[in-house]
Amino acid sequence: GKRIAFGSERSGNFEIWVCDSDGQNPVQLTFLEGDSGTPGWSPDGKRIAFDAHVKGNADIFVMSADGGPVKPLTTEPSQNIVPSWSRNGNWIYFGSNRSGEFQIWKIPSQGGPAVQVTTDGGFRAFESKDGRWLYYSGELGSPIWKMPVVGGEKSLVVDAKIAWPLWALVEDGIYYINRAPTGGVNIEFLNFTTKQVKKITTLDLGYSSVEYLSISPEGWLMYTYNTQQADIMMVENFR
Repeated sequence: GKRIAFGSERSGNFEIWVCDSDGQNPVQLTFLEGDSGTPGWSPDGKRIAFDAHVKGNADIFVMSADGGPVKPLTTEPSQNIVPSWSRNGNWIYFGSNRSGEFQIWKIPSQGGPAVQVTTDGGFRAFESKDGRWLYYSGELGSPIWKMPVVGGEKSLVVDAKIAWPLWALVEDGIYYINRAPTGGVNIEFLNFTTKQVKKITTLDLGYSSVEYLSISPEGWLMYTYNTQQADIMMVENFR
């Protein structure tokens, strides 16, 4: 919880950066010039997995959290995106369309053959803290499902259309961003024990402007949103 990994284009291309938890001391880690993003910390905090478009397709990469060489894990002619670590650090889950549509796959974090996990669609996934369950959602607005890590039937967890970047798994539930009936967006929490949903707060933001939700080990919710706006202009006598 002492550092934040994030994607930024402040150097001209989207690269992976880290900074202190208060936002100070930003350091650029990657120099791939390939639109890098969605970084995820390994459980021991020593490595970062991320995706990047380097050779046309998006692939999964791993590197030391202190910088240095970047190791590609996927090289297939497909889109391989949004990595997350298993709780023991041995596997990295990711979304891939190598089978024709996006499914959840996993690959050894040290490298090796990838294994398909889902068959009914999947884009982003997180393993539960006890390593028993895999929670995942689809490419577009999708419910959140869970299935046993060892394989088996899925079950519905959040019955709402949640954008894939806008939910975060913790030990006792799921935080997610949902449209507020009166405008703006709600940050909500589903408690696994009580099965109840609690509204944490309402943000005065458009749903499409919120881009990512994450949570620190200490329980701080972090979100990113797009503050840029574009105007439609009319040019007269342009011929």
